[in-house]
Amino acid sequence: MQHGIIGRTIAATHRGASLRRAGIAGIALGVLGFAGGCSGETGTTSGGSASTGAGATTSSGGPAAKCAVGVQDLIVSAGSGSSPTVAFGGDRYLVAWTSTVKDAGDIRVALLDAKGAKVTEQALAEGPGMSAYPSVVPEAGGFLVVWQDTGSPTGTVVMGRRVDAQGMPKGLAFQIAKSASADARPTAAPAPVGTAVAWSDSTSSMLGLLNGEMLVSTTSIDQGVSPAIGGSGAALGITWIAGSKLGASMMTSPGAPLAPVMFREAVGKANAPRVAVHDDGTLSVVWEDNRAGDGNETVYLTRIDKSAQAGAEMRIPMSPASANYPDVAWTGTREAVVYYQFRDGPPAIYLSLVAPTLMTDGQDLRISGDGIAARYPRITRTGDANGTLGVVYAEKDGKIRASLVTCP
Repeated sequence: MQHGIIGRTIAATHRGASLRRAGIAGIALGVLGFAGGCSGETGTTSGGSASTGAGATTSSGGPAAKCAVGVQDLIVSAGSGSSPTVAFGGDRYLVAWTSTVKDAGDIRVALLDAKGAKVTEQALAEGPGMSAYPSVVPEAGGFLVVWQDTGSPTGTVVMGRRVDAQGMPKGLAFQIAKSASADARPTAAPAPVGTAVAWSDSTSSMLGLLNGEMLVSTTSIDQGVSPAIGGSGAALGITWIAGSKLGASMMTSPGAPLAPVMFREAVGKANAPRVAVHDDGTLSVVWEDNRAGDGNETVYLTRIDKSAQAGAEMRIPMSPASANYPDVAWTGTREAVVYYQFRDGPPAIYLSLVAPTLMTDGQDLRISGDGIAARYPRITRTGDANGTLGVVYAEKDGKIRASLVTCP
């Protein structure tokens, strides 16, 4: 499949999925972790401050996009980074990422105000060890960031540290759990009391309830890896990978029994699942899928209803080009799905809205601007009257950026 630039096809594999796109002769495509970024992609980087609406484009033909980019390509990080994540709480965003300035193994955070202006940037975890793959959740008085520390011969350590409402680190980093996996990739969401935290542990996943700095309960998801948690309060959801299938469950708290539903009957593999929780507690799960073969990855979505039944699987992007690493947020009426895709040159971040009829609502919206090789998006809902969504992403070999999108 052609992906916008004529040239030889280059393949690279990241965590079971491969990216294949056209490239310029003599440039090789390498990998820095599944969520950490790929090296060698074509495209230039650009500096400068945020722009308002500039560069936002839609697919050609058909109805216009239903969302609009307000603030675009805001520079979040002072230095290079990967694996960004974002949460909104108290009228501000906290962005966390893996900093690659020193040793590709530090965690940094930046506080943005409701309009996207950067307030502060701080180091959260630094030192000789490798810290990576943060997840951030709002809580009373600020935020909680969790991540994995590597370097141990027996696996990884799930760590946490709090950040106050002004974006300043609060207290010391603390250990949440040990994992037998070299790729724990913890994920978290606010629970009715405390925080729900999940991580990979060898051939299974663990789901726990964090109260303060202590895990008070844990549940094992046998033969399930790469978990992701979504929602907040008593409306939580979790998804995971189990072989060629996906699993998901609604839950009211991390200690409550799960009601797993397994789905995906296609060939190939699913990667990077994410979950959003609707106002009624039902779920939407998105994932990267290579059922059409390596180099033809795309993004799918399915819904889990109140009876714990999985619905039809919907292919999201309008373009057939390779699409990867999705995330999903519930807007209150529709799902907003973000992903990066190779359409015309370097990868760019796109957003697709999914209507209740399980059809795309308007054209795909390009979020990242021209000249930026953008990957690994994450999205958060603010809940304001304009339907504002915050989207963060990593510029290849460059900085962490953010755009604000309104979906009224």
